[in-house]
Amino acid sequence: MLGNLEPTLIQWITAFGAVATPILLAVFSAIGWTIKKKVEENQKKESALRDRARKLEEELRDDRLKVYNEILEPFMLVFTKDEGFAADKNYKGKTKQQIIQSKILSTSYRQTAFRLSLFAADEVVRAYNALMQFFYNQGDTDVPSSEEMVKKMMSLFGDFLLAIRKSVGNEDTKLDNLEMLEWLISDISKFRDNSN
Repeated sequence: MLGNLEPTLIQWITAFGAVATPILLAVFSAIGWTIKKKVEENQKKESALRDRARKLEEELRDDRLKVYNEILEPFMLVFTKDEGFAADKNYKGKTKQQIIQSKILSTSYRQTAFRLSLFAADEVVRAYNALMQFFYNQGDTDVPSSEEMVKKMMSLFGDFLLAIRKSVGNEDTKLDNLEMLEWLISDISKFRDNSN
């Protein structure tokens, strides 16, 4: 008779299981909920970081474009016909060379060039440096006069524009440096034909 009153091992296990199962379910549910919340929080943080990085990249791109425009201005003047200067009251009494030199030697232009050197892509900085070295080596002479010097200047300017094009998102461009200038120079075909 005593054997029937004492709980058997199976009864103990069953009783323990009946009590432990809801507790274990609650514990595992709490752990699962906590993990889910942590994953969701991490996803939100990552999404916020991506959004911030995208916004900063857009702001940087806008700033780069502004700097590129300011840097390109004197070089665009090189390719402007002299008649274009006569019509502008800001340029009265000045030669094209004087206008270009005053722009390139100005403090604001130097500051812009400094900004370019800080955040532009390496290829852009190298192309700009090569172009500037070309102009520095010209000394006090007017716009390059020999056909060879003009071709060199156009090639360097085209390289610079091409580097800028690639840095603003057109990395896979198939254009070459002279194609970058076709919209600007009416007789560029004679330089392309002579360069082959």
